[in-house]
Amino acid sequence: MDAMLRAAEAALRRSPSPALALSQLVEEISAATGHRAPAPAELLEALRRHPERFKILDPGRGPWRFLARGSTSTPDEPWVVSLGDPEDPSEGYAADRLERRLRESIRRVAVELDADSPRQVFRWRAMALAGASLARVLRGKAA
Repeated sequence: MDAMLRAAEAALRRSPSPALALSQLVEEISAATGHRAPAPAELLEALRRHPERFKILDPGRGPWRFLARGSTSTPDEPWVVSLGDPEDPSEGYAADRLERRLRESIRRVAVELDADSPRQVFRWRAMALAGASLARVLRGKAA
């Protein structure tokens, strides 16, 4: 089980954003390990048992579920944020200074927000999606 948690943390470090929708995280773990990833419900249960390492945010709560229909994740899908060290040199990717600041800002807001407030979570989700788009642009210019 700990290998799965380490794989989740590594996937979150490699992604353009410090947070991923649960289905995206499952795909990243599967691609990185070359093995079949755990079922989303099983992974979510394991992540919830480690609140010191992961924060789970559910933007699908509330009356605005229909607004998220055009996004890449389903509106009811939880997002996972890694609370650990955002930089791990062993991963082989050194983010530039601007990308590190962007990732840390998104992560820090997630840490501080009230996960029981649908409004705060929905706003954070919009910020995380915008940050991931910007990070992809920054990575493209660095290449």
